[in-house]
Amino acid sequence: MKFISNLGRQSVLDEEVKSAITFSNWIALLIVGASLGCTLLSYNLSSELVLLSWIFTFINASCLLLNGGGYFFSSRYILSIAPSLYLALLHISIKLPDQKMMVAVLLIQTGMLTVPWMMFRFHEKGGLIAVNLMNVALILASIYLPGLNTSGMDNSIYHLGIGMDFGLLISVFGTISITALARGMQQRTQQKNRQLLLQMEEKNQKMEEDRQKMKEYIRQVEEAQEQERKRRWISQSLQELGDVVRYQKDEQEIFDQLISKIVKSLGANQGSFYQVEEREEQKYIELKACYAYNRKKFVSQSLEPGEGLIGQCYFEREAIYLTDIPQGYTYITSGLGEATPNSLIIVPLLFNDKVEGIIEVASFKLLEEHQQEYLEGVASLLGNFIYNERLLKRQLNQFEKVASRSFPEPRQLSARKNRVAVPA
Repeated sequence: MKFISNLGRQSVLDEEVKSAITFSNWIALLIVGASLGCTLLSYNLSSELVLLSWIFTFINASCLLLNGGGYFFSSRYILSIAPSLYLALLHISIKLPDQKMMVAVLLIQTGMLTVPWMMFRFHEKGGLIAVNLMNVALILASIYLPGLNTSGMDNSIYHLGIGMDFGLLISVFGTISITALARGMQQRTQQKNRQLLLQMEEKNQKMEEDRQKMKEYIRQVEEAQEQERKRRWISQSLQELGDVVRYQKDEQEIFDQLISKIVKSLGANQGSFYQVEEREEQKYIELKACYAYNRKKFVSQSLEPGEGLIGQCYFEREAIYLTDIPQGYTYITSGLGEATPNSLIIVPLLFNDKVEGIIEVASFKLLEEHQQEYLEGVASLLGNFIYNERLLKRQLNQFEKVASRSFPEPRQLSARKNRVAVPA
């Protein structure tokens, strides 16, 4: 049965056509079975009717072969029209000339009207209308055309007793069978649709997961590129500071260029450069350079360790980052007047855990993480620079002292010679 049910179902066809092919296979089997019953009844009437019944049986059976060969669109016309044609011919052949209709045959004809609606899709209006009009015309012809039974053939079997019951049984059974087939196909179609929906949902979910993975991958790539850009910026900016330290000879010019480049690199507004000095074994913090400050405010500025935020940074040896600037601590001057900055960072310049200097940067913008990382590199670079400069100065001073003791001035040597020559 499954083999016959699947005859003509090709994978390239859509599900609606496949369902119609399955339905036509089952209808062909039902009609063949019904026609065999009519053939048995015809043996009691005439040989012509028996021949007609066998021809009709073979025609409907051939629809299975047509479906199996891929000619479903031809077989459905045969299955939709052939039953009504056969029943109309049978009705006219056994009906008496003055007899209007035979209920048994009419019941079967009426039941066959449902077949085309399962063979044709609703958008195939031309074929559906043509087949239904043909079936209705055949029913009306079988009713109103005069019967050909002029030989006195007894046709009571078709409208009385067993014939009436047989016609009613075939009509009811056919209607129920067609309805059951239609319902079964509808359920299978719904089940397949649910499966397709589930598969589509799974595919959509997989696509969404892939999209999210791709989005996350792109985000990671962009983040990595951004991190790499920031690392290159830090490296390049520190290299520029290193070039200033390496190639500039004047100390004040070095300080001025360093604080200027630091402020500009950060996109800040103000900056100051402090160096730790020592006088008579007393340390103090002296302003060496500033950028965009009101210089009059910082003339000869010198701070004691622990004094203000600069002195606090000296003692703590850690950076101080403020986004809530104390009122009156500092102002940024622009064409619109003076305003308190939104961020202030004070960074100690360390070498061997010893504070060699301090830089202070004020800005209207908050510093980003990579900018603070840049200042950490600045602190290491300049702390090392100040220490080496201080060490170099100390060594030069010691060398000059040693040289002055070892090699006295020529004028002094001449005086000694003169003093020695007098006693002689």
